Amino acid sequence: MAGAATTTAVREIERLRVSPPPGSVSSTNIELSYFDVLWVGIHLVTRLFFFRLPDVSTHEFQQTQFPALVEALSLALKIFYPLAGRLTRSPDDPDDFVISYVDGDSVPITLAEDSTTDFEILIGNQMRDAEQLRPLVPALPEPEDPDGKQPLLALQLTVFPGSGVCLGIILHHTATDGTGFANFVKSWASIFKAGGGDVASAAKTVPSFDRAVVGDHRQLKRDFYEEAKRVASRKRGEPVPRPRPARLVLATFPLTRSHLEKLRGLVSSSGRDVGPRPSTFQLTFAYTWVCSIKARGLTERERVHAAFAADFRTRLRPPVPVNFFGNCIGAIFVEGSGPELSGKEGIAVGSELVHRATREAWEDPMRDAVSWITRFVELASERILSVAASPRLRAYETDFGWGPPRKTEVTSILNGGAISLAESREEPGGVEIGYGGPQPEVELFASVFEEGLGCM
Repeated sequence: MAGAATTTAVREIERLRVSPPPGSVSSTNIELSYFDVLWVGIHLVTRLFFFRLPDVSTHEFQQTQFPALVEALSLALKIFYPLAGRLTRSPDDPDDFVISYVDGDSVPITLAEDSTTDFEILIGNQMRDAEQLRPLVPALPEPEDPDGKQPLLALQLTVFPGSGVCLGIILHHTATDGTGFANFVKSWASIFKAGGGDVASAAKTVPSFDRAVVGDHRQLKRDFYEEAKRVASRKRGEPVPRPRPARLVLATFPLTRSHLEKLRGLVSSSGRDVGPRPSTFQLTFAYTWVCSIKARGLTERERVHAAFAADFRTRLRPPVPVNFFGNCIGAIFVEGSGPELSGKEGIAVGSELVHRATREAWEDPMRDAVSWITRFVELASERILSVAASPRLRAYETDFGWGPPRKTEVTSILNGGAISLAESREEPGGVEIGYGGPQPEVELFASVFEEGLGCM
């Protein structure tokens, strides 16, 4: 991160490694699917959940809550054991990878304290300094042996005495997508809230790790591996980028149900091909794309690009079971004209482009899959807008018995041009948009965003 150096207010108190109960899970290797391979070397997801606990003290939390959370985590890992495993080379094919679990493999969990940062600022919608959020995310351990076995998950609980607790998560995306991981976190929370007991009934959905359900596309998998190698080789040859000169910030922009209905009316009356009833995602993404084009100075670009991940579970044939734990998301790319998207009918234009791209993808979900990695790499320099998370993950339904989260953030969007999406905590049908980047850009985005809503 750039900007003035800061001294972290977060103090580590305790660090443990948590395994499934001894002997409860057999050692196993899980072969990666072609969807998993997309993420082998390129992406870590970091997320924060803030819970308000006005009477919390660090000592009490360490003595009572933390041990119970650790016990519940062990029981959850009995069900979701691949998260305690490692990403490693396949014993059968040195050019392939597997998720390997061996009895005793574990997930690191840290207990920390922040007694100086204002908790109320961290859970607000206004711009927050990335340097205040970064220490709340744990580091994913480095590979522990010469074979380079890569851990997949690390957790951190940071106590803000008299205010609340933050759960910080870092996940290697190869292990699973957002749907699978949301199932794990909610299951852990439910087991903790229930005090252990019948783990299977406390879990939200008992997962299946059978990669065969997404289909056997061996050539596509090899193509993904080859492209991933080329990208990694290219990155090794590039100079280390200099730190950004501007302070990095993250802010939250709510779209209320009323805002979305106004956008829907505006888009539906435009006469463009936007579908019979534009979806909430379609409207949210189109509006955010238009605002970002203006904030990033792309209004004169002849071509501007965006992309979003789509859940393919119901689109593959046969459909993938809802309890599948792995990756099952593909990419949908959108391309448009900067002047047109930043013009008077920009939101309707964006909505039409998103609608058409989605419709074409659902007609044949895997038709251009071989080009997904290449397109992302080629478009990276053009500040392509992409999306992390989804309102469908229902992040605000994560229930440890402390009440719903006061705030949830996907902090990994600060590493690129992505936005994050979540359902509104304040009202059904609303959406929260996370937007991060250099402070001048985020300030300009905020101005454009608010001005646009005021004109409807």
